[in-house]
Amino acid sequence: MTIPSTTASTPTSAGVRSRATVALVCLASFPIAVVILQFIQPDDYTPVSHAMSELALGRAGLLMGLAFCAMGTGTILVAGVLRSTVERMRVTPILLLIAGVLDFVSATFRINAPGTPLTTVSNIHEMAGALTFLLMTAAMFASYLPMRHDSRWSGFAPWSLAWAILSVPAFLLIPILGDARFGLAQRIFVGLFITWLITVALIARRE
Repeated sequence: MTIPSTTASTPTSAGVRSRATVALVCLASFPIAVVILQFIQPDDYTPVSHAMSELALGRAGLLMGLAFCAMGTGTILVAGVLRSTVERMRVTPILLLIAGVLDFVSATFRINAPGTPLTTVSNIHEMAGALTFLLMTAAMFASYLPMRHDSRWSGFAPWSLAWAILSVPAFLLIPILGDARFGLAQRIFVGLFITWLITVALIARRE
């Protein structure tokens, strides 16, 4: 994977690096929070079958809400970074912006505990999660052509497309594996789009 070359430091490039750095911290905090909470809730939670959102219902569940907010912040920052650094990048930043806002919705509206009746709150959470997954997949696909035609990002464009293509079967794994392995399928898909966001932020830091 070719990393875009470093340019001379300017106020604009310094601002991009700062936003990309904050995005990295925010995005990395999500999987860290998930791992920590899985150790805090070992008796009540099974990662293979339980959704990550269910960590908000157990001990120290507030941390999960903060993790969603952190991921939303990181996603929105990446949207701004791409808009600033990639020529003709229009669609992807909008999709990422909406996805980032939906992360805050997921933090605000918690999922219900397994086996309990669905409520309006839990329905909003699940709808926000599904839309986020679709938006992230679309954002990765939409980033390919603008990156390909930008000399600073052309080396990453094929890798970005590969991430996008892999996200499709990863998304389909969620219904295929069913409830028994829902947590595993969800983690595979979320892992794909978080690593894409983190990689974009790392490359942007070199601008």
